[in-house]
This record gives sequence, C-alpha cells and structure tokens, in this order.
Amino acid sequence: MEAKDIAALISLLAPAAVATADGGGLAVSHLHPIVGSEQIARAYATIAVRRATAPRSWHARSTACPAW
Repeated sequence: MEAKDIAALISLLAPAAVATADGGGLAVSHLHPIVGSEQIARAYATIAVRRATAPRSWHARSTACPAW
C-alpha cells in the first residue's frame, strides 16, 4: 500500500480503533495510545514515509491484529 493512500487505511480500521506500540528499546514508537481510525492512519502513514527515507540499517518489526 502506498503511504499516501490514507483513505484506504482508514477504511480498514474500526472508527474507535486504538493503536498501542512498544519499541522495546530497539525502535522508535509512539508513547501514548492513538485513538481513532483517521489519527491511526495518519500516524502510520507518517511512519511509512519516514521509514522509506530512513537509512537501511534501521529495523522494524510489527505485529498485526484485527481492529474488532
């Protein structure tokens, strides 16, 4: 998915979705929960853009879980 396709990402998330993260000291992550599909989509689209321009030595690992 293109980082700019925020509308598609919003459509995948429940309106009341909550995103939490833990970088485990190995990766940068948001410190507080992000609430709402649009806010989550924009936050992760921003991360995707930064990731695309980041040095190749960075690592990222994520776990996916459906927003029920």
